Amino acid sequence: MTGPRFYDNPTIYPLFALIDELRKGHILLPRFQRPFVWEDDKRLALLDSVKRGLPIGSMLVWRTETQRLVTPSDLKGWAVGTARKTGPWSYLIDGHQRMMTLLTALTEPDPNLLRNQIGEEQIRWPVFYDLHAEEFLFARRGQMKHSRFWMPLHKLISNKSTFDFCKPLYADGFQVEGDRAEALRNRFSEYWIPVVPMVTNDFMTVTLGFQRINNGSTPMSEVHMLHAICAALDVDLLAELSDAREVHLAPLGDSWREISDEDILACIKLSLGRSIYVRDPEGLSRDIAKDKACVRQAAKRLADVAGFLAGACGVLSLRQHLPYRLQLVLMTMAFAGSKAVTKSRRTILENWFWRTSFLETFAGASEGRVNQVVRHLHEVLKSGSFSEEKWLEGAVEGPPNSTRDSARIRALRALLTVQGMGSEEIDDLFELWRQDQGEPSSQLVKAERDKVHSVGLTYIRSEVKFKRGSARALKEKVRR
Repeated sequence: MTGPRFYDNPTIYPLFALIDELRKGHILLPRFQRPFVWEDDKRLALLDSVKRGLPIGSMLVWRTETQRLVTPSDLKGWAVGTARKTGPWSYLIDGHQRMMTLLTALTEPDPNLLRNQIGEEQIRWPVFYDLHAEEFLFARRGQMKHSRFWMPLHKLISNKSTFDFCKPLYADGFQVEGDRAEALRNRFSEYWIPVVPMVTNDFMTVTLGFQRINNGSTPMSEVHMLHAICAALDVDLLAELSDAREVHLAPLGDSWREISDEDILACIKLSLGRSIYVRDPEGLSRDIAKDKACVRQAAKRLADVAGFLAGACGVLSLRQHLPYRLQLVLMTMAFAGSKAVTKSRRTILENWFWRTSFLETFAGASEGRVNQVVRHLHEVLKSGSFSEEKWLEGAVEGPPNSTRDSARIRALRALLTVQGMGSEEIDDLFELWRQDQGEPSSQLVKAERDKVHSVGLTYIRSEVKFKRGSARALKEKVRR
């Protein structure tokens, strides 16, 4: 093989034969593939397309003689073949979501493997075909009894299983329903899917082609793209990320469990002096392969920042108290290296956190603005003194809108927390404010105003009064 090429005439596979190829391991699903993410209505729509004979697109298969990748044997409860020791190997590169839909609908899962899946991560099954309504559907979760006219789709996989399902229908005189089941089996067994092979031993070419092919479909995350390339460099990135999360982030508890692999990746980029918005999968993969420890180091810095935010800024959870996820990521720059964070650096971080929160610095921020903030924070941490920029100065109008969640509301919750107020008391305070839809308590206003002044910003009080019989609010701005 000298380079990538596409066959002029793709191979046309019967649907059932293609599923059989997947189950036997003749076509493999590489581990770097995205998780199964299709929603139920999309799965049902695909099955309806097959029933109607509509095209569902081709499958792209990568054939290689040298690249043996990690392939799972368990796809969320369905057993499939794994890569044999010697090549060539064929990997399904484009069509994963469609093939998983067809596999899980037309075959039964392994009960032992299905039990290993965690509750909400289970794929909903089985899929039925209502022989009266002539439509595909799912039973309610936990529903054990179904209508005899609901045909489980896995009964279509062979003539015998279809016949066994239809036999009692015919015996009881339900000729129309039995005929519909037989006709559905014929439509699925006679459905053909084109498979386009890409033949090359160059893994980088394959991942680049995969990324471009998927621009218009279910998006492939940068983490999974990096995992694909790292696999060629003998690094299991997903395993490294999982281990890092278990060691450093899991101990933080549920309040911080939403720290994502993308957050860890952004921290890795910052530690390497890269822009968090620029995608360079090949270069970044090589950097990670040179030093796998950078993954754990990034997770540890995120944990360190979470601890700092909880203790110094009252941010006890990512969802309820943290104004912007970017704050968490960017503050990891202060925790790089082995030296302890000094008191003066902590003061700088507190000032920076409250200013960017009250001024809503990251609301709709462009890539250029974020890069500007990164450079400024880096310089401030390096010099040890807080230098003000125009975007870190200005007036703060308060209080924020009580009827919607916002960065300002989350900052206010964090502020009340750091001042010693309990979570239930804060919830009650905000609930009363929301119900009133007007004037907040003086305690809340004073807390926000004092903090805004303490970090060197101007506070503008926005008083809200309601006319009797009118839903219009009149705002009077009074500079204080």
